[in-house]
Amino acid sequence: MYDIIIFDFDGTLVDSDRIIDQLMDHFIVRYKMRPMDRQSFDELKTLPLREKIRKTGLPLYKLPRLVKEVRRSYAEHLHLLEMVPGIEKLINDLSSQSKRLFILSSNSTQNIDYFLNSHGIDQFEAVYSAPDLLRKDKGIRQLLKKHQVNAKKAIYIGDELRDITACQKVPIDIAAVTWGHDTETLLQTGQPNYLVRQPDDLHSILNKAPRRMDHAVKLEINNEMEY
Repeated sequence: MYDIIIFDFDGTLVDSDRIIDQLMDHFIVRYKMRPMDRQSFDELKTLPLREKIRKTGLPLYKLPRLVKEVRRSYAEHLHLLEMVPGIEKLINDLSSQSKRLFILSSNSTQNIDYFLNSHGIDQFEAVYSAPDLLRKDKGIRQLLKKHQVNAKKAIYIGDELRDITACQKVPIDIAAVTWGHDTETLLQTGQPNYLVRQPDDLHSILNKAPRRMDHAVKLEINNEMEY
């Protein structure tokens, strides 16, 4: 059974697409990236992070500065942010089971804390930021060490291929959710421990014994598939 659950934020706990839509045009002009219509933007969800960056025409050396500016601008659009349907109930249920809940995200702790406080969500033990998009594994290791967490009893819940890659480097189990930024097909290429299509399916995963797996396991909506 997983005792420690670490959540990503954008695309996992909250639907941040509306904020991204608001920010995209501004940063395309500011950083001289390639203009994108909706179809081009949606195609990015099918690509790993480095290919996403190449597709936009953004030089890698500008990425850290872009991330900082996006996080600052994000704060001005927090009113557009909404919880993914079903997630708040999941959090309440996990908290009632005395699970230790954390958030580790590429977003800023200030943005996340503001959202949680404004929605009366106080079940998370701590919130951490991992600003290096390409080294999220470093942030996960630091969290585990600081809170003396046994990685074998912990699981990360994220929505991107880079989350899967980071967890495999630690290593720590990961449940990859399909309602976020990366497509289900792309997530499958990373071979996560679990591939999840809806928040309700996380209940059964988080109460199972941890297990290392060589390929993704799909939870069927009718729960007929056993692990």
